[in-house]
Amino acid sequence: MTTYELDRAIASTPGDDGLRHLVLTADWNTPNGTANGGYVLAVLARATLDEAATTAPAHPDLLTVSVSYFKPPTPGDAAVEVTTLRVGRRVSVHQAVLLQNGATVA
Repeated sequence: MTTYELDRAIASTPGDDGLRHLVLTADWNTPNGTANGGYVLAVLARATLDEAATTAPAHPDLLTVSVSYFKPPTPGDAAVEVTTLRVGRRVSVHQAVLLQNGATVA
């Protein structure tokens, strides 16, 4: 199986604190030095899908996504908190929050 650079950049690992931990890269920064919004969305989506895979029944696809950007993240350590709000037979609802230095980023 081929692993792409973006796959590595958005991958997170579950921690004992209930968060998914990752290191944000500067590879997808905009010209003004902040993370591209699509990259931030990809980080949140990947973490959500990884967490959703642990629920029963597992729902492997995102149907809709909405994101609010509070401030641009910086390259470095970050965490995603994924909360399962509802698990149905066909659809589940999750909330994902990108955290950096104790502050909500997106």
